[in-house]
Amino acid sequence: MRLLWLTSVCALALLPVQANAADALSTAASYTASDFVGKPVQSAADALKYIPNFIVTGSGGSSNVLIDGQRPSDTNDALTRLPLNQIERIERIAAGNGNYDMQGHSELINIVRKSMSKPVITIHSSANIYPDGKIKPQVGFTWQKNQNGRNLEAGLDLYQNHDEGTGHGDKYTTYADGTTRHQALDSKGQSEGAEVRAAWGGPASGGRLDVNGAMRYNRSAFDAVYENGVTEYEQRQNANLTQEVSGRYEKALNKRFKLNLNLWGKRNVSDSRTDHQKPDEVSTYSEDKDTREGSLAAQATWHYSKALMLQAGAESRFNRFDAESLSIGSWLDENTNPETGRTRGEEQRGSLYVSGNWRPNETLSIDSGLAVESMTFRHRGTYAAERSYEYPKPRLSLQWKPDKVFQVRLSRAREVGYMGYWDFVSIAEWQYERPDQLLYPLNLVPYRQWSNAFSVDYRFWEKGQLALSFERNDIDDAVERVPLYTQKGNIEDIIGNVGDGANQQISTRLSVPIDDYLENGMIRLNATWYDSEITDPITGLKRRISGQTPRTLSLSFNQDRPGMSWGWSVDSGWNNTSWRAREISQSEGSPWVSLYAEFKPSPKLSVRTELQNLGARTTRYDVTRYEGLRSGSALSYEESTQRDSEPKLYLRIRNEL
Repeated sequence: MRLLWLTSVCALALLPVQANAADALSTAASYTASDFVGKPVQSAADALKYIPNFIVTGSGGSSNVLIDGQRPSDTNDALTRLPLNQIERIERIAAGNGNYDMQGHSELINIVRKSMSKPVITIHSSANIYPDGKIKPQVGFTWQKNQNGRNLEAGLDLYQNHDEGTGHGDKYTTYADGTTRHQALDSKGQSEGAEVRAAWGGPASGGRLDVNGAMRYNRSAFDAVYENGVTEYEQRQNANLTQEVSGRYEKALNKRFKLNLNLWGKRNVSDSRTDHQKPDEVSTYSEDKDTREGSLAAQATWHYSKALMLQAGAESRFNRFDAESLSIGSWLDENTNPETGRTRGEEQRGSLYVSGNWRPNETLSIDSGLAVESMTFRHRGTYAAERSYEYPKPRLSLQWKPDKVFQVRLSRAREVGYMGYWDFVSIAEWQYERPDQLLYPLNLVPYRQWSNAFSVDYRFWEKGQLALSFERNDIDDAVERVPLYTQKGNIEDIIGNVGDGANQQISTRLSVPIDDYLENGMIRLNATWYDSEITDPITGLKRRISGQTPRTLSLSFNQDRPGMSWGWSVDSGWNNTSWRAREISQSEGSPWVSLYAEFKPSPKLSVRTELQNLGARTTRYDVTRYEGLRSGSALSYEESTQRDSEPKLYLRIRNEL
């Protein structure tokens, strides 16, 4: 809190010093390519960085960025792939414009593409280079054409990556009798794959239709060797093929009424295998999984007046699994024929909602809505199980913007936490297959919470911003790992509800232009403090939610010059603790430091180089294991694993033909 206060005071104290920042774009209704001359801008993503007092928020169907009046399915990807020379203009749209669905944003950016008779081809190649000589390349191209309101795009990417979480390290295991075992650890991991994609958009049946498709193949491998006079091995391999298709149709029935239809589907087929080898034990686990998911959504929008907009819609989503697994090892008798396990299941989710946005005047916006969310899980295997849930989700938000630089937002919403199929199965397996072994009954419901948020946003010096926010969530039926007691006296570990809890966070985002000291220089600070409280299911005492890092912090600097830009960034890393029935674990990662420079010899060519992970991030994972419950039981062992990663050099060349 002290750092947050000092950050705010320092920022406000500096405001009068640089009220006339140089070389900033003026706040305007629209921008063209001429507004970015002399700046290292090659794509739409680059251009938006120079729009005064604007920051991209949201993603996909909820972002504050439109392309030709439509929200892209993947905002960051679409902006990165859209070349500047294909942009006719960038429009700023203030709240209250009856032609656009603001979705609670105070303003939108609409990128209007040129109609071009010739296609634009962009080729990019890059590589990560490591101190030991490893080189992991990436190469790809994008072909785009936009003419007479019709857009056509195709692309291909090939890549290789190194697993940044691997490296050299040590593993120490301390047993209850005080003896310690040390193992030298050497691990490595890599992945490679390809993606091919295509998209088409244009007029259809009096409206507009956009269709996207992609196919991705990826395979990865991980190897670890533990040495202590005796060698132990661990190997993991995975391969998956993903096919994805989506479609969006929009039609205005009249000046006030508009319909949207969205269809999305994806299939993923994966094969995985894990091997462990010790002097006295060998084991192999393999799994083949086929996952299919999709959604269908419809939305009607009615612009009753310039001040009032109403919406109603529905969405249905499904997810189906079919998995086969096999576990074998040295514990099996020679005459034992291991059985293949099969799991089949499905999720069905649905949502009905109505919402409205009302602007009683030019400074105040009120957004409200009510949704009813349902979910059903079904399992088919050695047993059959089914469970359904249904919850209402009201919301209300108020946004006050008295001028172009100051904004206050208040909101309250009912939220339902995510509960997946495998969470359901972990409970159902005991309820339906082994109920006679349970000492106490099991139950699991998604957590619900009232989310209350307050934020203040202040813009200064054309490019500067200070944003402060506070959010508190009052949780019903918080979800954690809980003990499971069996009739035989065993203690297992399973996901479950632990009663009510609370979670809150304070965030600050500060962007300070320093043109008076360094032309076109910018310093950015992002910091968030987290605090939470739930009742530990074993000790009965209050503690933090498992896996929550108390603070995240990032600091960066960049300077843009004609034909080039450079900068650096520091990320604070993480430190969190998780609690299970018989163990406590702690995960920690040291800061990540990067330095970059980007050169633009011509409007169509850019070269970027980055020195990443300059501090060689160290990751550490500590586990304390007990003979029984972690409260009052004897210590079994303590284990500490530490890995040192490698710095790397990243090179990228992007050229438009």
